[in-house]
Amino acid sequence: MENRDVIECINGSIIHHGKDSNRIYLMEKNDDTIKNITDELEILANIKEYEKIILKCEEKDREYCLENGYIEEAEIPRFFNGKNKCYIMSKFINKKREASSQLEQIIEVLFKAKAKPLIDAKQMEKGYDIRILKEEHIEKMTKIYGEVFASYPFPIYDSKYILKTMQENIIYFGVFYKSELAGIASCEISSKYNNAEMTDFAILNKHRGKGLAKAMLKEMEDEMIRRDIKTLYTIARAISLAMNCTFSESGYLFGGTLINNTQISGGIESMNVWYKNL
Repeated sequence: MENRDVIECINGSIIHHGKDSNRIYLMEKNDDTIKNITDELEILANIKEYEKIILKCEEKDREYCLENGYIEEAEIPRFFNGKNKCYIMSKFINKKREASSQLEQIIEVLFKAKAKPLIDAKQMEKGYDIRILKEEHIEKMTKIYGEVFASYPFPIYDSKYILKTMQENIIYFGVFYKSELAGIASCEISSKYNNAEMTDFAILNKHRGKGLAKAMLKEMEDEMIRRDIKTLYTIARAISLAMNCTFSESGYLFGGTLINNTQISGGIESMNVWYKNL
């Protein structure tokens, strides 16, 4: 699977960008002022002809972003070290990208997800168990990701990427049926801000409909609690009823919708932000 988007460090800030998602995502800024960083992002966007810039900022930088063409698409309370709120700000360089052709479907999915009652993760069927994945599982992981996703914003099909992130800041979880790996998910931990993104959920077709994603999410939460992580969040496909319900039923709150944000499964899709403060 080809993935042309890249993650790189620009003057101390971690940037994800490329033509697949046709945008720049400031994943983690350095300690410089927001102005210096946004100036750099604007230059890169002009050179590469990207359509959107997205970043996370604190309250002190929100007004500057608004004054310089950004709009607020989502919020995550207590995102920064369990204290300060995060504002997800976006600048649409191509104004056509601001409008989603799937808006009615997005609203319908969100309405149904929000209406779901809280449900504890049920005990899994006999034969299933959840474990933290290790290096010896990487080959099976990349095969599952390749089967579930036609394309993905991050190079999860690349065993070197999986190994590198596994050694650095991502904990991968797997649900097994007997000896077979049936599904995967991950916690991407920010030690700088003491939060974690619950992401990369992939369940093989023949094991779907059994509540495995919700069971993995509960196991992942328990591990994050043991590590004293303060805030959990996800950025889920806005048209995926199953994933939005998984988080809503697990006590996550809706933070906003990122319009035409991420290239996944062959097209650029809008994404919903869900969060839980621990």
